[in-house]
Amino acid sequence: MSKSQEKSTNVRAVPRWLKRGLAALGALSPVLAGRLAARLFMQAPRRFRGDAAQAARLAAATRFEVAHAGQHLVAWRWGRASAPTVLLAHGWGGSAAQLTGLVGPLMHAGYQVVAFDAPGHGDSPGTHSSLPGFAAALTSVARAVGPLHAVVAHSMGGASTSLALARGLRAGRAVFLAPPADARVWLHGFGKLLELDDAVLGATRRHLEAQLAIDFDDLTAPVLGPRLALPLLVLHDRGDREVPWRDGAETAARAPQAQLITTEGLGHKRILDSGQVQDEVVRFVSAAAPATVCSICGRTCEVPTGAAEAPLCARCELDVELGQRERRWSQLGDHAEHGVLRAA
Repeated sequence: MSKSQEKSTNVRAVPRWLKRGLAALGALSPVLAGRLAARLFMQAPRRFRGDAAQAARLAAATRFEVAHAGQHLVAWRWGRASAPTVLLAHGWGGSAAQLTGLVGPLMHAGYQVVAFDAPGHGDSPGTHSSLPGFAAALTSVARAVGPLHAVVAHSMGGASTSLALARGLRAGRAVFLAPPADARVWLHGFGKLLELDDAVLGATRRHLEAQLAIDFDDLTAPVLGPRLALPLLVLHDRGDREVPWRDGAETAARAPQAQLITTEGLGHKRILDSGQVQDEVVRFVSAAAPATVCSICGRTCEVPTGAAEAPLCARCELDVELGQRERRWSQLGDHAEHGVLRAA
């Protein structure tokens, strides 16, 4: 494991006294040491608030709250409420502010954009979280804002979106920016950073799996990827020092409808603000007609971005067209030659 991968784990600077304390406790009781280490593993990092430009984009949005697990997550909405919805999901240690560079391009393409702060991040409450916690929060927000045309997720947001989709979240398509491919890598990097021995690290894993009702072996691209039954675009920078490029390549390789775009010179965070990357995101999100609801029968249908305010499904559109044609024919009178009308 590279130093960069170690630094991408939850604890970035570990005091010597904590390492010694865990070692001493582990010698007496690996179970108790594992329980403490598990809590440290889920401790949210320092809250990211964003720069002035990101703050201004948040200020231009409609702020609202979403009920989740007895608390309220903070979320933001841009664009027309009637437009197809694109949900933005940040990663570990990030916040909604990081993804606001995508808001303008997506709105210009005709979408409503929603972003939120995960538990323990940004303006949302809490001090601890996890990949399953992110996935559950994303599902709560999706349920609150209605059908999702697409999800655009960064870093661990991509892994949590994969888990949410595997558990039943529905979306038309997804974009993952620099997604990790294996949660076990984070746990082993965390253990190395805290200098945990095998007994304590094993106890840490067992405690996390019991508390979160997951198996770390299932939080991997080979397991989750085949269950992503939607078009997926993965963008990853070759020089990413926090989540290696091979993770993005693995994520794309395991999903049945995925494509991979490799960038150069953007790293793990600058990829979010690249104009070229934003163009690719909008192109992919707009590649299929966004799902909406027929104004006549109420069925889900697909209409191009920017279409009429009263969309029709294919069946109702045909019914209307046939009805209008019947009226046009009746207005022409008995002398109309239908063969000529069909040819015209």
